Amino acid sequence: QDSYFKDVLIRYPVLFEQLFEYQPYRALSTEHLRQDWHSLIAKETEVELWMEQLRYFKLIHQFNLMRFYQAGEISVSEFKQQLTGLAEFILNQVVKFSHKEIKAKLTDVSISPRDLMVIAYGSMAVRGMKITSDLDLVFVLDSQLISPDDRVFLHRWIKRIMHHLNSQMYHGLLYEIDLQLRPNGQSGPLITTQVEFEHYQQTEAWTWEHAAMVKSRLVYGTKAQKQWHHQFRKSILCQSRVAAKVDTDLQLMADKLAAAHRNKAHEADFALLGAILKFAHYHPQLADVYDLDELQAQVEEIKKPG
Repeated sequence: QDSYFKDVLIRYPVLFEQLFEYQPYRALSTEHLRQDWHSLIAKETEVELWMEQLRYFKLIHQFNLMRFYQAGEISVSEFKQQLTGLAEFILNQVVKFSHKEIKAKLTDVSISPRDLMVIAYGSMAVRGMKITSDLDLVFVLDSQLISPDDRVFLHRWIKRIMHHLNSQMYHGLLYEIDLQLRPNGQSGPLITTQVEFEHYQQTEAWTWEHAAMVKSRLVYGTKAQKQWHHQFRKSILCQSRVAAKVDTDLQLMADKLAAAHRNKAHEADFALLGAILKFAHYHPQLADVYDLDELQAQVEEIKKPG
């Protein structure tokens, strides 16, 4: 924690101002974030200034959350949840701003911001983000088909979203982005349709890709789209599986990651994800839970004799 303050104040001296302003603790609700953002951003502004302002917005909220955490005003769980809420708000702004930019150039396409769904995996999905967390994202179009013109628009839109999130500027970058969990990984398109996503998960995905869905959540989308993802995720997790195959497949992936990162940090995580894949068919309530601690407690209860 101390190294965070030292490093961030050296890199961004503008944050010293926060030390001399009394900041009473306030949970970062979406409404509070919206008010703070609108008070900071000018209605008409150049793109680069908008990008810097959004980075500054992230820095000050992140900085103050760390202050509240260090002072014992919020728990580690609340700290992670609010960092996640901040990331979701920022992603929301970036998606809409990027759409506006591309729409100004490709006016004939009728795709709206409501047609896009963004699925997060990992720490963002389970509301467990840290200061250094990246975003593992999958972009899905709420449609059955993508026309050639639509695909051009969508490709440029996603590229623009990535540009806004991970471009290094004076106030740093917003978030590192990882898209490897999209269908077909690095060889797959940047965006897929809902039908294509469902087909891939049902017929082509590896066991470890289903395990990753335990820690997945739709973070940008309408209420109906979020309900679709929850139900589809549940249908995948609750499939009947051969326990031995789950163990073998996930051990292979754990070994691969251990060799790549020279540690076995993923093994405990994989053990929990594997347990969900093995037990959810018989205990479908597991697929309704997104909190890892609660999942661990439920798995341990299931494992008890009798």
